[in-house]
Amino acid sequence: MTVVDHRTSILPLVLTGVGVAVLPSSWTRLARRCGAVVAPIEPTAQLHVAMVSLPAHLTPAARAFLALTESLARRRAAAGTGGRHATPDA
Repeated sequence: MTVVDHRTSILPLVLTGVGVAVLPSSWTRLARRCGAVVAPIEPTAQLHVAMVSLPAHLTPAARAFLALTESLARRRAAAGTGGRHATPDA
């Protein structure tokens, strides 16, 4: 198995017969146009993402981004759609 960090290298490798790949659905049209066989993954995969930051010394942009992600996580948790809100001490 080959692990490639750069996404733009993956499709050309598949097209030359090196193997298969799991790519974001946004690549579907391009992959099909290039002649690749595209199949959905069942059941649909879920990506769980975590926000990691230092507790202090954040730039204004980092503080704003952190506040935005915390707000989104709280709204999703309240709506029951995931996004558990983690506190800095968690």
